[in-house]
Amino acid sequence: MAKFLTSLRAVWPDADSAEQVRLERLVDRAEALIVQRFPTTLRRVEDGSLSVTVVAGVVEDMVNRAVASQDRGGVEKLAYPEVTMEWGSGGAGSGSLLYLTTDELLALTPPEPSAAFTVYRRARPSW
Repeated sequence: MAKFLTSLRAVWPDADSAEQVRLERLVDRAEALIVQRFPTTLRRVEDGSLSVTVVAGVVEDMVNRAVASQDRGGVEKLAYPEVTMEWGSGGAGSGSLLYLTTDELLALTPPEPSAAFTVYRRARPSW
């Protein structure tokens, strides 16, 4: 059940019932990936330090990229003598259907503590 992007019908109003089921699965997977990578996301949304709109937008973008990739049959580059089209991943997770771009990673990463002599309890995300 989606926690951040709750109104699938508003985002994809033209999707039929079979497409809605597919989108729900992708949304659930995208949200699970975000929570797995950033375990404090739900707490940060609840306490207001991270906007639910930002997280929902990231989920929507992840799902839109996945749907577009599936619609292209997984093709990442199409080249003819006159024209070349390329759809690069541009993010962390090359080869994955659902991935975060660098900008999305930065938007979801918790801010660094600014106190002197701060001790980190877990490693910061790296890419």
